Amino acid sequence: MRQDYPKDNFDVIIVDGGSRDNTLDVVTECPAEIVIESRRGRGVTYNRGFQEAKGDYVAFLDSDAIAPTSWLSNAIRILRQDTQTAVVYFRNLAPPDSSYFQKCVDTLLSKSWGQANGAVYRKSALNKIGGFNVSLRYLQEDEAGIRLLRQGYNFRVVDKPAIWHYPRKSFKSYISQCVESGTGSFKLSLIVNRPYLFVRLFLRALVAIFPLLTIALLALFSPFAWIIVLGAILGVTIYSIYLWHATSLEYRSVEYILPATFLMWISTLANLFGYVISLFED
Repeated sequence: MRQDYPKDNFDVIIVDGGSRDNTLDVVTECPAEIVIESRRGRGVTYNRGFQEAKGDYVAFLDSDAIAPTSWLSNAIRILRQDTQTAVVYFRNLAPPDSSYFQKCVDTLLSKSWGQANGAVYRKSALNKIGGFNVSLRYLQEDEAGIRLLRQGYNFRVVDKPAIWHYPRKSFKSYISQCVESGTGSFKLSLIVNRPYLFVRLFLRALVAIFPLLTIALLALFSPFAWIIVLGAILGVTIYSIYLWHATSLEYRSVEYILPATFLMWISTLANLFGYVISLFED
């Protein structure tokens, strides 16, 4: 409701996907349409939201995010400039009051784009591809983006102002999110069937196993152990330098880069666990 876009030109729709806290008590105080969705899953709730929307554009904002006042006006200006632009993505950043752990996580996350959080879609484009894939529990926006590109659409990314988005608060919840991401990545690769996605899966699995292999070889006093150790040190150095340049300016500091590099390896382990889970799911 703090948007600088004319209030009469947009509706707010809140889709509740089975919350167990006081969400409904809070949102009833808002000037918004409240939709209860009994089916579970992000794809289901995303689809329900955009199907309920009456306008030409659909903007998504999750419950753990805060949008800048110019969010809608910026996105709609871009969408009106080019009818082939299907979606405008906004980079996400952790708010200033985030914890140190959240900022370390955000050092990894802020270098990426394509999140549904803050994305503004052309509704006709979403209708054309049939909405989001409900069989995916994670990375629905990535899969939808690939299908939009196949239909000849393009996208834009807005760097500033960013969407304030709170990363996971605890190590445990971060691991859980990474397992979900691994499951989603594996299924996305099978659905989309693009070689680069399989290569990315393989490389992340290799990164996850490499340090464990190093420890095992050291324990066995293998003559190859020190070669592996040197390779691991070189890999960490190269990735840290890459992260320094790829992440947001706010995180270009050793206090964020080194913990984030460690979290990257932890995320690959959790992803690998997600890959295995995917093999046994329907």
